[in-house]
Amino acid sequence: MLTTPNSKPFHVYRSSAGSGKTRSLSKEYLKLALGFRSDYFKHILAVTFTNKATQEMKDRILQYLIAFSSGKENELANELKSELALDGISFQDRSKEVLTLLLHNYSRFSISTIDAFFQKVIRSFTRESGLMGNFRLEIDHDVVLEEVISSLLDDMGKDPDLTRWVLEFSKANLKEEGNWNITYELISFAKEILKDDFRLIENEVLQRSSHEQIKEILQSLVE
Repeated sequence: MLTTPNSKPFHVYRSSAGSGKTRSLSKEYLKLALGFRSDYFKHILAVTFTNKATQEMKDRILQYLIAFSSGKENELANELKSELALDGISFQDRSKEVLTLLLHNYSRFSISTIDAFFQKVIRSFTRESGLMGNFRLEIDHDVVLEEVISSLLDDMGKDPDLTRWVLEFSKANLKEEGNWNITYELISFAKEILKDDFRLIENEVLQRSSHEQIKEILQSLVE
């Protein structure tokens, strides 16, 4: 969503693949960047889903600004001049200014993925969040689960309830002719907490404390 102070708060673009989404969003970005002071791009945030989309949008905006700065006429330039009420010379001069400042302050050219944006926000509040400065944000569920299960197995023998639960889980798995690799089976089982079914009983699990109660709940989840 990209807006100007006098525009509606939301603009919704519905389109299929290859129908011009990047052009539409690039146009809205340029309308903001060219419609105010030359360094206004520093205050614009564009968020995409993938790194590929991020780079594509950055490249497209730079290509447009280069074309505008050289005085090349094209459909987008005409649209922006009309909507921003700028004549050809003013539009070209403003494009040059924005392009020069953007290239000299490229780190402020804020087009990023959703994940990168939230990492940046979290890193700004690490102390308030109680996180160490060297933390990393991992969005791959499988990687996280592998680390969690590895840590869990390291605690085997230290926590009686945990040890008993893992042994019972292993025995039950072998009886059902499951995979002999307990790590693999624990990871597969742990994936249940990422499913919608688990959300229905999540609060109940968190409120139970005894080994037998948790065992009963989790058993009902996988049946």
